[in-house]
Amino acid sequence: MKEDGVQLLKYLLKEKFVVIRERTPVEIMLYSVFLYLCRFSLRNVTVAIAIFIKRSRTAVWKWIQKFGKIVKEHLADEMPDAVIIDETALKIGDTRFWFWFVFGS
Repeated sequence: MKEDGVQLLKYLLKEKFVVIRERTPVEIMLYSVFLYLCRFSLRNVTVAIAIFIKRSRTAVWKWIQKFGKIVKEHLADEMPDAVIIDETALKIGDTRFWFWFVFGS
């Protein structure tokens, strides 16, 4: 069975002791690095992850310095040339739900 790319990266990061005591979950860090590698600016990355957690551009830049090379080495072949993202809000009663649809080519 093929191992999931995110699981492989998490294993590599823990094996190399890159993530020991971080206050931000590694999944959010990797998502931020992925967005940056998809040509988002640092500001746009911080805006995109703001729905999960508030971090500065400096924090994101440090994650990119820490994880960027590892991510690029292991996922470069799997990264799409173009990504289409659609965001939709649905209100049911007093609760608002957000859906994101992502298509890669």
